[in-house]
Amino acid sequence: MTPAVPPAAAGRVLVALDTAVAAQAVAQARALGEAAAGVKLGLEFFAANGPDGVRRVAAEGRPLFLDLKFHDIPNTVAGAVRAVAPLAPFMLTVHAGGGGDMLRAAVAAPAAAAARAGTAPRRPRPRRGPERRGRFWSRSRC
Repeated sequence: MTPAVPPAAAGRVLVALDTAVAAQAVAQARALGEAAAGVKLGLEFFAANGPDGVRRVAAEGRPLFLDLKFHDIPNTVAGAVRAVAPLAPFMLTVHAGGGGDMLRAAVAAPAAAAARAGTAPRRPRPRRGPERRGRFWSRSRC
């Protein structure tokens, strides 16, 4: 029996699929039904399964958060963001410790990837409330 999830929580909760086994991640994503807003795949999963594994999980129709923790020189991070852009994550992680130039490069990369592909980039959702606290960065802070 699937536990009941309050509708308000289901719209805010992402479920971490912390496994390196693609079949297990696909089964977990499928089993979620409407109980969560999306799924998170991390670096271990990506290293074990690559973009094809991510596509298998994404085929279940859940919004995708790629938690890959990009942190390198600006050009390399921009290239990494462009490389994962075709996977259509709605969110991915970039370490702020890489500095403003790296963050700006990461922000600009999806538009560059979309222009090359002849598609429109996804627009980020505006941040509200508590998301502005802590370590979250906005373009104005870069």
